[in-house]
Amino acid sequence: NDNPPTHWWTLATIDALALPEQAFAAFLVPAGSEGISVGAETRLVAGKARLVSFDSVRVPAGCCLLGDQGTGLEVARSAFQDEPVAEEHPLEDNRVDQLIQYTRDAHGDGVGTLLSGQPVRRLRLMDAYIDKRIGRLFRARDTWMRANGIPLTYHAAQTRMWEHRAALRFSQITREVMGIYALLDRNDPRAPVQGDFELQQRQSLARHDPLEAAESLTGIIARALKLEQSQEEPGEQPNETGRPLRHSVTNIA
Repeated sequence: NDNPPTHWWTLATIDALALPEQAFAAFLVPAGSEGISVGAETRLVAGKARLVSFDSVRVPAGCCLLGDQGTGLEVARSAFQDEPVAEEHPLEDNRVDQLIQYTRDAHGDGVGTLLSGQPVRRLRLMDAYIDKRIGRLFRARDTWMRANGIPLTYHAAQTRMWEHRAALRFSQITREVMGIYALLDRNDPRAPVQGDFELQQRQSLARHDPLEAAESLTGIIARALKLEQSQEEPGEQPNETGRPLRHSVTNIA
């Protein structure tokens, strides 16, 4: 990278016996600090996160603490909860448009019918287009709320989670519509759109990485809607330990 980072962001345990919400602090650590090592980039998509290891790193007192001590998780969650969301998301939106245009120009399996004229492929294109329009609606809502000073609670996390899942669906739709051509990279002259669809396929695989924090997004939504606390239902039958069964709603479909 021509512009290496000057600081690394990390969470550090300050009280191993405390509840998770109070056990961590967030720090910005100078990148040149002794004990920091950065792993080689081996991910599917260039420019994504690398593994950064901290071994007995000392942080300069008082200058690198983000928030207060014990608020590390809150600081981390805020990055997902209130990240600015643009009205447009041109990369994925353009890929939907490119896929639609591809089906208007390409014939399937040597048959005279264009891909866009085949009912199954046309239905899958409709699914991708609907996902695109819903994502744009979410982004427009978030932008309007910010412009009018309305607090965003679960909204930005909901938008990011929708875009995350829609991108995964789109990669599958692309393979179903284009077949093997979706996997041709830019080095192959037969690759549509200079191999951009193959790049999208690799980005889709990278999104399955737990570091993408989809579960963190669902947790933010659950907390904002007060769905995270376990609740005992009246008249519940005890389980095999003799204790009432408890239910916890943490997964937002």
